Amino acid sequence: MIYMLSQSWAENNSKALAEKILPHLGITSNDVTFVSTAHDVIDVTKFAAILCFDRSYKDVSKVFTSAGIFKIRDMIGRDLITPDGSFVLFNIPYTLTQIFTNDETKAIAWEKLLAFVDAYKNMPSFAESSDVDVISTDESVDNDSTDDVAVANVFVDDIIQQVSSYLDFSDPAIGKTLGLSSKIVLSGSSGTITIHPTGERIPKDDGTAHLSIKDVIALLKASLAFDANTITFYKKQT
Repeated sequence: MIYMLSQSWAENNSKALAEKILPHLGITSNDVTFVSTAHDVIDVTKFAAILCFDRSYKDVSKVFTSAGIFKIRDMIGRDLITPDGSFVLFNIPYTLTQIFTNDETKAIAWEKLLAFVDAYKNMPSFAESSDVDVISTDESVDNDSTDDVAVANVFVDDIIQQVSSYLDFSDPAIGKTLGLSSKIVLSGSSGTITIHPTGERIPKDDGTAHLSIKDVIALLKASLAFDANTITFYKKQT
């Protein structure tokens, strides 16, 4: 069973638009359950193949992380297929109206829909046929340099946990939520990192690492790709 989620299927006749797509994907209405996250319960014990539209991914990620099934780092607005293929979650962060009225959005959504259906139809045998590359990294830190001094050492999960409390990672216009905070301060075992979400001038304190929000997002993506446990920030000694 495919669970198609929206914050409200009643809005702008969204359910009818979604039903128009199904035949082109080789799926019948009997294969789909429509769930409105604003009203319906998300059953973590039953929902295994989930396709999210608009901002419903935010609601799904909260339920699964609160239940302890996934970590926040696993669900930062990205598509998710478990290694054994038993769980598939795809995020299309557009309304059905946006998909049907914008060619660029339609192309992006169609590509995701095809990938989702492919993963869904291969769920039972996915573990045997998957060719997922696993990246192994050396997590040792080189502290021999005399030119650099560590000013902060933080755990990646801690960064994700705290930053995600401020941001909705499933929001395509993520920057709009940042102006609510003048700064975000993360404390690590050997220092402090200050994240500046607005365009204000970033200070250059000797004992603190300062980052723009764009730098943080780039670091988190790299950290997740390499499965890093910690991030250490260095500054040149003067």
